[in-house]
Amino acid sequence: MNHPRAFAAAFAIVFAASGATHAQDLPQSVTRRAVRAAVKLTVEVPGRGGRPLSSTGSGSIIDPRGYVLTNFHVVGHVAPGGGVPGTLFHPQNEVRIALAQTPRETAQERYIGRVVRADIRLDLALIRIVSDLRGAPLPASTRFATVPIADTSSLRPGSRLFAFGFPLGVQTINVTSGEMSGFQMNTRDQVAWIRTDAEFNPGNSGGMLLDRRGRLVAIPTAVLSGRGTLEPIELARPAERVPAEWRRELRRGHIEDTVIEGIPELPLGELLHEAVGDGSSLDGPEMHFFRLPATRPLRVEVSPALTVGLLTENGLVVREGQGELMVRSTDPAGVVLGMLIPPRRDSGGGTLAIRVRTRAAQEGPAGWDDMPALAPAPRRP
Repeated sequence: MNHPRAFAAAFAIVFAASGATHAQDLPQSVTRRAVRAAVKLTVEVPGRGGRPLSSTGSGSIIDPRGYVLTNFHVVGHVAPGGGVPGTLFHPQNEVRIALAQTPRETAQERYIGRVVRADIRLDLALIRIVSDLRGAPLPASTRFATVPIADTSSLRPGSRLFAFGFPLGVQTINVTSGEMSGFQMNTRDQVAWIRTDAEFNPGNSGGMLLDRRGRLVAIPTAVLSGRGTLEPIELARPAERVPAEWRRELRRGHIEDTVIEGIPELPLGELLHEAVGDGSSLDGPEMHFFRLPATRPLRVEVSPALTVGLLTENGLVVREGQGELMVRSTDPAGVVLGMLIPPRRDSGGGTLAIRVRTRAAQEGPAGWDDMPALAPAPRRP
């Protein structure tokens, strides 16, 4: 015996479920554009014993003349541990760039790029495609597919997001999707991170996190796990945090030089206003790095009495102190000063005002002011 009403109800449920699933798909035109604007990045890293290693990540072409946005940790050192923070992996600043035109196509290395802008604290870098693999400059008429940039104003928890990139071992484009879980703000009330449950894998770093309109809203950067979290937390740097000066320079023309920011020289007798919350530790302390003045020996005094330390390029702590530190003439070349910035809940809710005084000093007997070294500096996920 037939039951028309029951059949109609069941049909409505199936139709609604089918429609809901389809609604989560990206339009074909958006997918096609995103695939063509996604790139796979490979950088040779000098290894011990002369054996080169490689760093692999993803990126997004954001300017038709061939400018790629990615994470700095794909192309350089963001913290001591194998190199000086703010330095590039490749001595000649060379990045190999692979592209694909369709989702079924294996990404092929076609171009060479170089880093032209970077910000270490934001973990962002801008790469300019400069030549083909043989080193021949690109014709001035060369144009690339791009992905448009959007801010986070239209996002809300529950918004559907799509991560495009090239995880390790994957030769064709890989896409995962999920929902935006929430915002993470810094003490300047800027969006420091977008949290999402869209899966990020090693190699996704620097890729694209798109909204349903195919706009780049964030750059997949880090995954937090094992720190009291029930599930991994994927963190993406909002595209709106791309420095405004980079955008202005692109509008003015090509960017020819290389400028890497985020490791400022320690100011002489000046007041720092440090923003808290842009680090991937979320509500934990952050390590900010500073280059040191050339004067040796040197005494650094910090108020409030934060933990400070001298670190070698390999991440070894030479010396640490609470509120003050001696830089000796015998300390290794290339040491940087690390300053442990307390979490937002301990910073008064705003930028942290830090008074730094650096002055020439006299050295006493060896070891008279040395503090015991702690473990190597923390490394990024």
